[in-house]
Amino acid sequence: DMLAVIKTFGDKGKMMIGHCAAAMMFDNVGITDGKTLAVHPLAKAAIQKGKVTGEKFAIDGNFYTAETGNTVWRMMAKVIEALK
Repeated sequence: DMLAVIKTFGDKGKMMIGHCAAAMMFDNVGITDGKTLAVHPLAKAAIQKGKVTGEKFAIDGNFYTAETGNTVWRMMAKVIEALK
């Protein structure tokens, strides 16, 4: 059920925010085609549809992803600004 909700939100262009595990779920449901994603270095091979960056976080359109839970804070100012 959760993956269906993620797919629906992505298909509707909603903000998709999370760290590595979320980016892998976004990719798994097929909503990351061509999007740049930040994931943990050990998870890079799991991303098949999106593009992986080596940066601590990535913002690409409505996708806000961080490499790990410890790097989410680096993108939070951008998330807050987008929510205003």
